[in-house]
Amino acid sequence: MQTAVAMLLAFRIGNDRTALENQLSWNVEGSAVARLNQGERVENALLAGAVGKLLPICEATGGEYSLLMRPLCELWDVTGEEPVVPDQKEIAERLLLCKGRIEVDGDDIILPDGSKMDLGSVGKGLACDVLYDIMLKKGAVGVLSVGGSIVACGEKPSGERWKVAVADPDDRNRTKGILSLSQGEFVSTSGNSERYFEADGKR
Repeated sequence: MQTAVAMLLAFRIGNDRTALENQLSWNVEGSAVARLNQGERVENALLAGAVGKLLPICEATGGEYSLLMRPLCELWDVTGEEPVVPDQKEIAERLLLCKGRIEVDGDDIILPDGSKMDLGSVGKGLACDVLYDIMLKKGAVGVLSVGGSIVACGEKPSGERWKVAVADPDDRNRTKGILSLSQGEFVSTSGNSERYFEADGKR
């Protein structure tokens, strides 16, 4: 019985993760973010709530942190078939599109003209928050991983902290270290070993 319940919960979490991606990913056709990037005014409570929490961070950094980095990402096209190192003039032009102000009115979101949203910096963490709440409500115990973002839900029966290994970016078969997580603690990793390209012998 416990196995069946665990399988159903895993299925539910998997479905909810897909549903989140279908709302928040810029590269899913018809998603809330994709529609915003096409110039639409979008009503979406989840997205509006997330953006509303993130805008103060954008303002506190003077726009250095931005949710509108998609035009710059498209210029580099790191995950494409032919990524390039753009010249400084092109970068400066695209940066102007990354510094506009996003308007949030209730559940409605409006982007500045020519801007495009990319939640790559927070998407996995947001998904962890939502799925973590589902696990808590269902009384599930375990470690939830969404890409490089991990959250501990519940306590291990032994009372020990959850152990999370951090891979060595230079050798994925080795670990760089071990982190210990307690209930509700979250960790996210990032490195240049995941998305990169080489140009003129440089990564």
